[in-house]
Amino acid sequence: MKPQEQEWIKSAANEAFLVWWPKWQMQNAEALKTLQEKHGVQILRTPPDILREFLKGWDELAAEESAKNPFFKKTLESQRKYAALVVPAKRFYFIPYSFVANYYFPERR
Repeated sequence: MKPQEQEWIKSAANEAFLVWWPKWQMQNAEALKTLQEKHGVQILRTPPDILREFLKGWDELAAEESAKNPFFKKTLESQRKYAALVVPAKRFYFIPYSFVANYYFPERR
């Protein structure tokens, strides 16, 4: 495949993603609203202590798998290196989503 053709494919894939993403968000929002309003489903957030335990469990599993699988370990280390650079930067230049969301759309309790 020629480099130009590769670029066409990359551009088409990027465009498809950009079109899909807002549609996906809208479909999920509409489905959530339907579940709550039409079917009376109560949607609850997972408490932070449960989320922390989930992450601790993942850390244990990742450590076990890293000890058994060199490729897994290499991949995990690469992802963590990437995240160690990107996460602090994103925390700096993206304000917390909840800040803006709560300003315009305060949570109803």
